[in-house]
Amino acid sequence: MPEFAFRARTRRGEPVRGRLEAASLDDARVQLAQRDLIVTDLRRVWRPPWRGAGTGRLLAPPVRARDLAILCRQLATMIAAGVPILQAVETSAAQSGHAVLRAELRRVAARLHGGAGLSAAFDGRPDVFPRVLVEMLHAGETAGALDEVLRRLAMHFEREAAMAEKIRTATTYPKIVLLVAVVVVAVMVTVVLPQFVTLFTSSGVQLPATTRFLLALSRWVRQGYAIWGPGLVALGLLGLWAGRQPAARMVWARLALRVPVFGPLALKRAIARFARTLATLLRGGVPVLQALDVAVGVTGNAALEAELLTVREFVRAGGTLAEALGRVRSVPALVPAMVAVGEDSGRVDESF
Repeated sequence: MPEFAFRARTRRGEPVRGRLEAASLDDARVQLAQRDLIVTDLRRVWRPPWRGAGTGRLLAPPVRARDLAILCRQLATMIAAGVPILQAVETSAAQSGHAVLRAELRRVAARLHGGAGLSAAFDGRPDVFPRVLVEMLHAGETAGALDEVLRRLAMHFEREAAMAEKIRTATTYPKIVLLVAVVVVAVMVTVVLPQFVTLFTSSGVQLPATTRFLLALSRWVRQGYAIWGPGLVALGLLGLWAGRQPAARMVWARLALRVPVFGPLALKRAIARFARTLATLLRGGVPVLQALDVAVGVTGNAALEAELLTVREFVRAGGTLAEALGRVRSVPALVPAMVAVGEDSGRVDESF
C-alpha cells in the first residue's frame, strides 16, 4: 500500500507531522480528517523497488523473539502507568532500534488513530507479529487486563529467545566442524591430489580403486565445471520450486525430524514451542480450540503440524487433551502424562 508523508495542525494550532498508509491521496486526506487534523502538506513517499512494503530493505534483519519481548515489556510498563495505548505504541515506535519493527509500529499507531482495537491493529503481519501476540491481546482487551497479558507475552518471548540462543550455541561447534571438513575435502580434491597424478602415473603400479576414484573425481571437478556448474544452479532452482510445493515440503519436514542428532533436537524444540505457546494462551484466557489453532502453527514443521491438527479435532469432538496428545506418534510420552495430571488438578497451563 502507498505511503504518504504529511504535515498538519491540530485545532489548537499545534504542528503535527508523520507518515501513514492509504490507498490513495484522497484516502489519506480522509484518514487525517478523522484524526481532526488540518492538512498543510501531503505527498506520496517514493519507495525504491528493493524495499519491501515499507518495512526496510529486502535483506533487513527479521523481528526476533527478543525484540518482541522488549516491545511487550515496554507496552506493559507504560499501560500499567496509565499511559494511553496510542501514545504507548508511538513511544515504542520512536524508541525501537529495529527498522522493520519501527515501521510496523507506526502502522499500528495509524490503525489505532483510525479507530481499530489494539489486537486488530497488530493483526495482518504474522511474519512480524505472531498470532500468539494477536490472540493474547484480544483476550486482554476482552478481560480488561492488557498490562498483565503483555507481561505474560514478554515472559513468553524471553523464554523463546533464551531457548533459541541455547540451541544456537549448542550447534555452533558441529557446524564449524562440518564446514572445515567440506573445505579440507575440497582443497584435497582440487589442489593436493593433482600434485600426485604425475608421480602415480610414472610409477607404473596398479593403483587401488579408491585412489583411482579420487583422481577421477579431482579431474572431473577441475575440468567439468561446464557441467556441474549449471547443474548446481539447476539443483538450487529445483530446490526453490520444491520448497513451494506442499507435498515436497511435507516430505522434507518428515526427513528433517529423522536426521541424526539434529532431528531429535528439532522435534524437542518444536514440542517445547507448542507447549509454551499453549500455556501462554490458556493462561491468558484464550479458549482451548482457539489456542490449539495458534499453537499448532508455531512448531515450524509441516509434518508435525499435520499430526497436531488431529489433537484439535479430537478435542473438538469431546476428547481430552491428554488422550489426543497420546495418539500423536511424534509427541513424547511425557507430554500426555503431564497434561493428564494438569487436567485432573485443573491446572493445564502449568503442566504445559
